[in-house]
Amino acid sequence: MTKHLFVYGTLAPGREPMPLRPQIARMTLVGTASVAGALYDLGTYPGAILDGSDRIFGSVFQVPGDDAFWQALDSYEGFDPGQPNAGLFRRETCRARLDPGQEVTCDIYVYNGTPPRGQRVADGLWRPAQSGVSERQ
Repeated sequence: MTKHLFVYGTLAPGREPMPLRPQIARMTLVGTASVAGALYDLGTYPGAILDGSDRIFGSVFQVPGDDAFWQALDSYEGFDPGQPNAGLFRRETCRARLDPGQEVTCDIYVYNGTPPRGQRVADGLWRPAQSGVSERQ
């Protein structure tokens, strides 16, 4: 079965941290897309909330289905499938709308907390700071 991942921040090729480069290089771009939700600027990375209030813009990638791929991304995002509500992000399934209008089911990492007030990205497109990619702890 083909797996897809919606990427809107530091998992995008060229924005990924050095330790994830081998895994990110294994992803194949399907196309630009959006999902229903709100995007927040959390400093050196964004966080998505799937509340359906607006659109979050990013890209859909076809990804390998092997455990090593998901373990690397889950670890970076602070997601433990055994305790999905304990980490900084959690992996969920959503529907992404590709630019031509077709939809695809994909995984997405969503922020697992209450976003700070005033940090919403109004246009739904995260732009990293000029200083480069910064890794989360």
